[in-house]
Amino acid sequence: MEAKAIQYPALLPLLPKVFHPGEKGENQPPLDTLLHVIEQNFAKIHEQLDRFERNVDWAQAPQLPPHDFLSWLGNWVGITLWPEWSEAKKRFVISQAAMLYRYRGTRLGLEYLITLFLDLDVTIREWEWPKGFIVGSTSTVGLDSHLMNRRAIQQCFVVYWNVSEKTVEPKVVKRLHHLIQQEKPAHTAHYVQVHQPGKGPSKHLKKLIIGQSSIIGAFFIEGED
Repeated sequence: MEAKAIQYPALLPLLPKVFHPGEKGENQPPLDTLLHVIEQNFAKIHEQLDRFERNVDWAQAPQLPPHDFLSWLGNWVGITLWPEWSEAKKRFVISQAAMLYRYRGTRLGLEYLITLFLDLDVTIREWEWPKGFIVGSTSTVGLDSHLMNRRAIQQCFVVYWNVSEKTVEPKVVKRLHHLIQQEKPAHTAHYVQVHQPGKGPSKHLKKLIIGQSSIIGAFFIEGED
């Protein structure tokens, strides 16, 4: 005899004691026999679940599931996949999940995340915040002025966004702000400074109407809601 499988009732012990066999060694109750038939049907499934980790190649996992399975796999590792991404990019982002968690909440991790998700050229400087101004001397209202609360500098950072396009799309600005809010440390405050080499203030941001546009300054996005 090479091998013999020994099975122990798995379902009966989960039922109330009234269904268990007596302590004095009475005959096997009919319910145990019925449950044994059910256990036989589920035995192979339980065996597959017990050995599940042996069937998964963690290095190749993002490349194996079908396309419609990627959203679930992304949620499983804490990543929301954007619908407009190509299938190749979705698989690549999922493959970076472990690395992203390793650097989550750090300057390097946030820079890489913005580049990965939005394809933007950004540089983050910690312990930095826009300085104050004197209207008419060092600043012009509606062009390069900033009105905001006083911050603890050790909890602040500035995201410098190097823009190559002629205009800044509001959709991209909103996504950048949301991504930073979601991934930055909760106690920190961020500020986005748009850098457009060789360009002055954008025309679509130059006009200032309090209560309508609610924008003070030409090149800034306040980091707090």
